[in-house]
Amino acid sequence: MLDDNHELGMVQSDSRIQQLLAKRSSAERVPDPTIGLRYSNEKEGEEKVAGIYVWCRSPSACVVPMRSGTSSCRYAQQREAFTRRRLEGDVYAAYTQAVNSYQSGCRHRKRLAAVRENAELLARAYSLGESSLSDVLNARRMALESSLAATTAQLDANEARYRLLLDAHQLWPLDVHGGDNQK
Repeated sequence: MLDDNHELGMVQSDSRIQQLLAKRSSAERVPDPTIGLRYSNEKEGEEKVAGIYVWCRSPSACVVPMRSGTSSCRYAQQREAFTRRRLEGDVYAAYTQAVNSYQSGCRHRKRLAAVRENAELLARAYSLGESSLSDVLNARRMALESSLAATTAQLDANEARYRLLLDAHQLWPLDVHGGDNQK
């Protein structure tokens, strides 16, 4: 899920850009020496002058604000780490919710089977004269409520499962403009 997360991708890109800018800023603090060769004619071609020169700025002349570059880089790295941790927490919470919803659905289905069996037994007991009508109606009401709870739990489990699949980009490709997904 983290591999295809657009928010994390944006933060990682920003962090890489800030790292490159910080490297560039530190590289500009080091003076670049310049070596040259000079040739010229003086006094209407009577004197020919050739020379080599070396030019190097002093490091104090290279005043580039390096502090802001490294602090921006550190900030971008911290923001990337924070976003990753937050998204990992979100993924863990979504996964835990999906597992818990599935387990809850299983428990509700087991309970529904037991409640329906009890309602059928009470209906048979009523037909034999062993139980009252109110007991049968209460058992049927409990069976209907249990059926509703099981259906709701199943819907919750399906929602959690499909939320995970959607966040993992496994339902359908979201990058329609990519190379393989074009038709």
